[in-house]
Amino acid sequence: SGRRVGSLGLELLPMTSDGLGPEHATPDAPQPICPRPLLSGLIVEPRFRRRGVARRLLLEAEDTVRAWGHAELLLQVEAANTPAIAFYDAMGFRRADGTRVPAEDASSDPLPRWSIGSWVRSLTLSLSSETLFLRKQLAAVRRRPGVR
Repeated sequence: SGRRVGSLGLELLPMTSDGLGPEHATPDAPQPICPRPLLSGLIVEPRFRRRGVARRLLLEAEDTVRAWGHAELLLQVEAANTPAIAFYDAMGFRRADGTRVPAEDASSDPLPRWSIGSWVRSLTLSLSSETLFLRKQLAAVRRRPGVR
């Protein structure tokens, strides 16, 4: 019927692959600050959840990021949002160091935190200190089911 049942946001933001923004830049920083794709606000209407909508949205976002010429996709998720963490884990997202974030351990995760509110004017969401930063290395092209 053309009704919107889910959405997400994609932005290119200046940061390291660990999620540190320009306010954390130092001359001896091990990673350069450059535009990186950040996924935000992935949401699906409750009655349409568990039907593959979020998966399709995320796969389309990955294709868009590839078309932009990037090989990684970054996101932040609330540490207490265990269903989202389980979903992102199943979709291949990992901590910046490459390790998985088991949903049951997420709320006590000791990763460094960062706030993006000070350098992104278009984003009004204030992230708490209980967020996780995850990233996914993307293959050059999406592997379609059943296609070799």
